[in-house]
Amino acid sequence: MASIQKLTRPRLIEQTFQHVSRGTAKVTRRLVNHSSPRKVQFEVIQDKTHHLTSQRLKRPVSPHLSIYQPQINSFLSISMRITGTFLSGGLYLFSCLYLLSPTFGIDMSSEHLASVFGSWPTGAQIAAKLFVAFPMSLHFFGSLRNMVQVMGKGVAGSRSMVRMGWVTVGVSAATAVGLAGWV
Repeated sequence: MASIQKLTRPRLIEQTFQHVSRGTAKVTRRLVNHSSPRKVQFEVIQDKTHHLTSQRLKRPVSPHLSIYQPQINSFLSISMRITGTFLSGGLYLFSCLYLLSPTFGIDMSSEHLASVFGSWPTGAQIAAKLFVAFPMSLHFFGSLRNMVQVMGKGVAGSRSMVRMGWVTVGVSAATAVGLAGWV
């Protein structure tokens, strides 16, 4: 045991250079002990769940989303992700159905789809167009807003960012209504 303690003691090799008159150097080495031997204390944990529970109780708790004040920037950030997922998912779904339609015997030609859509009532047609046009226009104008902000043009502070966000929502809504009402 004593030999292990000697090996674990921190030691420092101290080198002293003594210059000789002929220009050569003589190195003297000696071991210097800077600390006394330390005893390691091991803690045996009887109940591991108790230890984990006590650690979890000391962690900081992040606040819930319900305490945050909703802001236009966070709304647009979330809506960009949702509209992107909605638009790309719809495109992939329609593409797969279009490619597999001959296998299942479904007529997905442009003429047939136009005649089916034309047979719907006018209110349903406008609602379907609005359902597709608003996410598309919001995603388009939100992307333009993001590019303008990244370039730093027209961004003078937080008020201009909020104003730009509301302009994006307004222009997107107007464009969606215009596209939905278009013949």
